[in-house]
Amino acid sequence: MTHYRILRPLETHWRPATCEDVDCTAYSRGWATIVPEVSPQARYIRQHSGKEFTEEITEGGLVAFTFPPGQQCFKSHKLPREDTAPLFTKETPGRHRRLGFENWADDFNEAAYQFNEWKKRG
Repeated sequence: MTHYRILRPLETHWRPATCEDVDCTAYSRGWATIVPEVSPQARYIRQHSGKEFTEEITEGGLVAFTFPPGQQCFKSHKLPREDTAPLFTKETPGRHRRLGFENWADDFNEAAYQFNEWKKRG
């Protein structure tokens, strides 16, 4: 079986982004994080996050941290790099090749045509 893929590996084809860059809902609306009151997560938020928040102890030994809008959330956002083209690959049993877009598109279209012809014949 042949697989045609268009890849954008995280390590080479994506860049870090801010909440503003990706229109993050947590940034625009704020968010809440609920964790055990005595936990590494709670300790990190209180002592090292550098974020503005309020906290409320809830039932069951949990604490709800509420973060107002306008600050970076805890997620690691990424966006595709604009200066790096995707990788166009063709994989067959025992062989993995990277092709330029034009060769990849021609090969893919030919394979799709052949498949459709085979399908018509039943």
